[in-house]
Amino acid sequence: MLKPKPRGKMLKDLKRRNAQKEHQRDNKGEAFIDNNPLLSAAAKCAFDFAEAFADEHAIALKAVELAGQFDNGTPLTEIQMSGLRNYIQKRIDKHQKLDRIEAALIDDPDKNVYYMWGQIKRRCLKDDTIAWPHATAAKYGRCSRTQVPKIMNKLMKIGAVTRVQEGKRGASSGRAAIYRREI
Repeated sequence: MLKPKPRGKMLKDLKRRNAQKEHQRDNKGEAFIDNNPLLSAAAKCAFDFAEAFADEHAIALKAVELAGQFDNGTPLTEIQMSGLRNYIQKRIDKHQKLDRIEAALIDDPDKNVYYMWGQIKRRCLKDDTIAWPHATAAKYGRCSRTQVPKIMNKLMKIGAVTRVQEGKRGASSGRAAIYRREI
């Protein structure tokens, strides 16, 4: 199946990500890591480390393990390993950080909105996107599928998330709703 051509907000998001990558390449110089699978795996393990309150030694061991596992032909230099450790630590700090939007969510009488926000916050960092179809949202939010659009609209109205791509109904459509966490 062909991928859809990015348009609208999705194109804007793609351009922003490419600009950020080029900026990082210029800023970091030799410390820049051009290995998307490695960075993706590091981001996933950062979530687990945030839950377990891991120390620096565990982070360093995991960085070495990931560098060996996702080696794309050239081993990482010591500067790049230091950058990878810092990247994992920063992601852990972001996962553990509280924000101001929760006050508005706690005041809302619908507690499903707060619970859904908690689930999105656990799985997605600020400015990251998440594929969040109704079935997945209903599963993690522990609510019915009919409540999901109402809950997500409330989160968008508050400014917690924005919808980058609207999903298309049907199991074979291959197009899920994609949201970006703003706060």
